[in-house]
Amino acid sequence: MGHLNQKGFYSVLQCMITMQTHDLMRKFILFLSREEQCLDICVCLEGSHTLCLLGNLIQLGYLNVKVLEQEAGHFVRDLTDMMSYCQRYVSQKKSNLTHWHPVLGWFSQTVDYGLNESMPLVTRQLQCLWGVPVICTLFCDVLSKKLEGQEPAPLPPPQPTAAQNNLPVKNLQMVLYERDCRRRFTPDEHWLRKDLKPSLLFQELDKGKKRTQLLLQYIPHVIPHKNRVLLFRNIVTKEKETLGLVETSSASPHVTHITIRRSRMLEDGYDQLRRLPVNSIKGVIRVKFVNDLGVDEAGIDQDGVFKEFLEEIIKKVFNPALNLFKTTSGNERLYPSPTSSLHENHLQLFEFVGKMLGKALYEGIVVDVPFASFFLSQVLGHHHSSFYSSIDELPSLDSEFYKNLTSIKRYDGDVSDLGLTLSYDEDVMGQLVCHELIPGGKTISVTNENKISYIHLMAHFRMHTQIKEQTGAFIRGFRSIINPEWLHMFSTPEVQRLISGDNAEIDLDDLKKHTVYYGGFHSSHRVIIWLWDILSSDFTPEERAMFLKFVTSCSRPPLLGFAYLKPPFSIRCVEVSDDQDTGDTLGSVLRGFFTIRKKEPGGCLPTSSTCFNLLKLPNYSKKSILRDKLRYAISMNTGFELS
Repeated sequence: MGHLNQKGFYSVLQCMITMQTHDLMRKFILFLSREEQCLDICVCLEGSHTLCLLGNLIQLGYLNVKVLEQEAGHFVRDLTDMMSYCQRYVSQKKSNLTHWHPVLGWFSQTVDYGLNESMPLVTRQLQCLWGVPVICTLFCDVLSKKLEGQEPAPLPPPQPTAAQNNLPVKNLQMVLYERDCRRRFTPDEHWLRKDLKPSLLFQELDKGKKRTQLLLQYIPHVIPHKNRVLLFRNIVTKEKETLGLVETSSASPHVTHITIRRSRMLEDGYDQLRRLPVNSIKGVIRVKFVNDLGVDEAGIDQDGVFKEFLEEIIKKVFNPALNLFKTTSGNERLYPSPTSSLHENHLQLFEFVGKMLGKALYEGIVVDVPFASFFLSQVLGHHHSSFYSSIDELPSLDSEFYKNLTSIKRYDGDVSDLGLTLSYDEDVMGQLVCHELIPGGKTISVTNENKISYIHLMAHFRMHTQIKEQTGAFIRGFRSIINPEWLHMFSTPEVQRLISGDNAEIDLDDLKKHTVYYGGFHSSHRVIIWLWDILSSDFTPEERAMFLKFVTSCSRPPLLGFAYLKPPFSIRCVEVSDDQDTGDTLGSVLRGFFTIRKKEPGGCLPTSSTCFNLLKLPNYSKKSILRDKLRYAISMNTGFELS
């Protein structure tokens, strides 16, 4: 087993024979399936030894598939109870109350360092949980080839045992996967089924095959993330075709025109878009901007100007200064502000914001909006799961508050000495407001008997009750555009990537391959060659991200690569400043192509039109000038100029 060396092999063999002869594994599983007995054993063993017990149980199931098939429901319940026990004491970071555990990370129970040498073996035991025999046994209904080609048939009378066996297993693997997404403990591509062909999967999905539907419903993470994103985009495209929102040879989609004053962008956008039917918001929207002098700005919106409008709207509403959203302490992630009611129409604004974010996701426009994971989990409906825990999500709101709250659980003395009540005091605009966690809570002291309830009530209040109305309004708006079922195949961190783009480094080769050139520039032009060399050799990854944000308004690349960036990334040769720029002419294009300059552009900075993902680059005479000017422009964010 996990903590026995090779010298003990013979003893292990004897033990295995004894266990099979007396059917001890089945008895062991059934004994642990009683929750109070399992908890008693875990408490006696504590974290490290409970982990060893867990590893032994998993490996026994791996070696004895017959018993595993017969006792799958009890087996999964045992694993869930033991992992839940260990999870209680896993911490997000180092503190005076935590110790480093080689498998569990920062752990708030005493760690038996004498077991450190055994931990690699225990890890190998734990990996048996996703070994082929265990997966095939626990997920036989999903993976069985017999499902292929079958038409839906009338369901037989419900079998309690089968329901108990299957549902916890599927939930258990999703819990493991989502934990792995938050904090990796498996190697890259560990969850993927290597023998699964995405093209065949899509074909079966189009044909309505039951096996594929079960796969996407219960274990979507076995499909590569890129393919799931492609599937999501295909679903959106099909809905657009069904609703008549795409151009065809026989018909054109309805276009909604709106006029927006730059000085009142949020107010005008809210007034004109909030009353539109949902299908109109999903459709084509053309924007005309009016400047501060009341004059229509030049330019024709072919999706680009609307992209800039949407990005500017999202930037304004998610700005914490507006007090619709706040940022978490530490990592500055966004969630609804508990005091947003200072705005008279704050719930209507939240619904509008949800629609605008949904529209961005619907159109594949990535936006720099980092959400707190607890809030995004609520948007996805994960908080309705029986495995959801407010305590687990609390660190994503306030890690220090989580640390202080959980320290109450480990407090050795009499908790009532701390003077706490079942209430939460909040400073609102300089006034102390008392929120009762239960009716009459401010008069009920926290004691050793009710401290666990207090911790859960407090976590639930901070992340749910306090922002319930705001979250509900946001979800209503978001789901009016994005069907929640479309996102069931993604975990919370994956949906964040869907919204904000990939967090990987920018692939310059991919960007170069999908760049379009104007004004005489071409891929072999010396300025273009200098540009790519500067980006790859002279700029840091942070500067490359700033460059991408300078041109596209988002520092992260699209999830499916730059082939899916709309409009495509473009670079145009310019001879004059933006206020004098009248567009490309035959003379300017020829001069750009043959690197002939009307005058030395050394004093001009590069600019961009983020609505068109367009970089406007003077025809510099030296590589050093290009490098210095570009670095200055992206650091100063000289910003958007409408073409």
